[in-house]
Amino acid sequence: MKPNRHRRTGDGPILVLDPISRHAVAAVRGLGRAGWRVVVAGSERRTDALAGMSRYAAGSYTRLPDPHGEETPFETALAQLVRGRRCQAIVAVSDATIARLRDLDIGVPTVPRMDTGLDRVIDKVSLAAVCADAGVMYPPTWSPGLAATASAGWPRIVKPRRTAMARPDRVVGRTGAFVVNDQAQQHAALAELRAEQLEPIIQARVERAGKVNVSIVRCDGRTSFRIAYRVLLEYPPQGGQAAAIVSLDPLRGIGARALEAAERVCDAAGYTGLANVEFYVQEDGALCLIEVNARVWGSVWFPECLGLQPVQRAILDVLGEDPLPPLDYPAGRRFHRPTLEARWLLASRREPNAVRRLLAIIRPWDVFDLLSVTDPLPFVNGVRRMVARSREEFTGRSDPLRR
Repeated sequence: MKPNRHRRTGDGPILVLDPISRHAVAAVRGLGRAGWRVVVAGSERRTDALAGMSRYAAGSYTRLPDPHGEETPFETALAQLVRGRRCQAIVAVSDATIARLRDLDIGVPTVPRMDTGLDRVIDKVSLAAVCADAGVMYPPTWSPGLAATASAGWPRIVKPRRTAMARPDRVVGRTGAFVVNDQAQQHAALAELRAEQLEPIIQARVERAGKVNVSIVRCDGRTSFRIAYRVLLEYPPQGGQAAAIVSLDPLRGIGARALEAAERVCDAAGYTGLANVEFYVQEDGALCLIEVNARVWGSVWFPECLGLQPVQRAILDVLGEDPLPPLDYPAGRRFHRPTLEARWLLASRREPNAVRRLLAIIRPWDVFDLLSVTDPLPFVNGVRRMVARSREEFTGRSDPLRR
């Protein structure tokens, strides 16, 4: 598909943050291919800033104070950069940076929007209430100490109420969750999160027969972008990040049901913009929502390669411009994250058919994360960085190229 190029009144670039992330590389490429000017900024060394290596960033990398650190230096430097480059909007792709931006006024729109709709979908207690309002299944969720947890049974899940929380001196955060099997393990998990100054919650563990994710751009009851996909492999194997996925039909079957449920949840929360929503599929085919990622997500390079332009659509949304018409995509296309697939294989090496299972889902025409013939440097630099870090782990020597 040929990209839609959208005429805009402003000439300023889009600022993409968190350049060490693969998500940021996809955002830069997607916007650049659609005709937007892009600048990149982050706290990392230039050699670690994958998105800054993209040809679509045009050598525009600027180093900022770490958003995980004190608020004032980051806010001051970011505001100066936005004013100096006359940026139209900011794209933040990490939960920590989004948490830091939530209470700042930089003067330009952001992806995601920093509003109460965002709060309602990233706060897990609020999300439970939103799902109830929308008629969408969500794991029973409690604050520690509530008597209701006595009937929850074991195992349970202990996780932060929010993945990241901003304080004036630093951003605290943690991804993932603890699976606890008794009171002693639960007490230890709660204590660890509280020691990190995170507010913990307890959830009932949801069994599953599979996992389906959907991504949308939702605004005013309309969806301008959508994709549904089934997760084929995860790392860790028992549940984690998607290592391999396959696209689903958005008009029928489980893909259509998951998309419709995600739209209801966004509308009930008053959330508009880009959202990636994760569902566990039950044995009877019912869907249980697990998480809403209100940001550019890990597999965004997949829909960008399919010509769906999710990041451009999110930018148009926050700028208040007319949305592009929705585009169809083929069901059955596959996307791979080779590094996660390799880690999955190592973790599953005791399974007799692990290699065969992995090879069975790979085709030469599939989409592979980071790979781009026309924009090779982010992938090359990512491999170099991975090799350098592996060497450091085994030898203790630093890479002289990392400055």
